[in-house]
Amino acid sequence: MLTVLGVGLTSQVHAAAEHIPARHAGDQQVTLVTGDRITLSGGDPAQAALSRGPGRDGITFRTLRTKDHFYVIPSDVSDQVAAGRLDRRLFDVTGLIKAGYDDRSTGTLPVLVTSEGAALRSTVPGAAVSRRLPIVNGVSMKVDKARAATFLTGAASAGVKKIWLDGQREVSLDRSVPQLGAPARAEHLPRRTH
Repeated sequence: MLTVLGVGLTSQVHAAAEHIPARHAGDQQVTLVTGDRITLSGGDPAQAALSRGPGRDGITFRTLRTKDHFYVIPSDVSDQVAAGRLDRRLFDVTGLIKAGYDDRSTGTLPVLVTSEGAALRSTVPGAAVSRRLPIVNGVSMKVDKARAATFLTGAASAGVKKIWLDGQREVSLDRSVPQLGAPARAEHLPRRTH
């Protein structure tokens, strides 16, 4: 079922469109960690449409625009987002596109998961472990977008405490290196001679 999102500062989405618009070359699509898909017609958040994931009829969606970020938060996870158990960036459609996590670029969504107790009690449906992170009692996982609708339910039963987007960071040394005085200190280091 496709819903055309009302875009404003915040809005609730209830009405369904009668047809699914054809995707065009400039359209951008993102599958959320809930399995819901958001399509931005021509890449424009003001022209957003929603396709609910399997078994998600009756879920409403709140949209939020802040600066150049467009969030779509499903009603069934809004409390978890507000409590910090689900990273808000998992629902930042423009941020996911910018990071290269749109559907055209990748079939998975990278997440970091922490659990209660020593380790996850079981595997989590819809995701594969990429790396164990024992120092934070967690794992790095890749959520299969085609099976994302099963991920959150499985995560809860596996003892997952918190889920973050395993986001990419851009390192900028042009400010931090001079602030540390690295160029001046490097002048005082012994020089190698070969």
